Amino acid sequence: FLSSFAAGLAAEVKSKGIDVCVVHPSPVATRFYDKAHKIDMLDFFKKFSVDPDTLPEKVFRAIGRTVWTDIGTTAIVFRLMMKVVDYNFLSTLLSHIAHLMPDYKRHDKKKD
Repeated sequence: FLSSFAAGLAAEVKSKGIDVCVVHPSPVATRFYDKAHKIDMLDFFKKFSVDPDTLPEKVFRAIGRTVWTDIGTTAIVFRLMMKVVDYNFLSTLLSHIAHLMPDYKRHDKKKD
């Protein structure tokens, strides 16, 4: 949603000298995850996390050049996957199989 919103907004305000840039970082290697809920998928993606010291440089480099920027392996892989796999198909597939994933099962049991 944010990417589409940014693309539309950028088209409207570029002539006024305003740049719009949405950043899609991969997980960022910070202590945030130390206290976050235990989620196996998150642990997997943390292996591909971006160093927080690299973010400002990459973000500022993108301003004025692009509407959105993907930073890190995870963001780039997801962007490429969306070029190959239809978003509606992927959303439908995930809605049908989410209940089979270990994270879902673990957190769903806590509600009972």
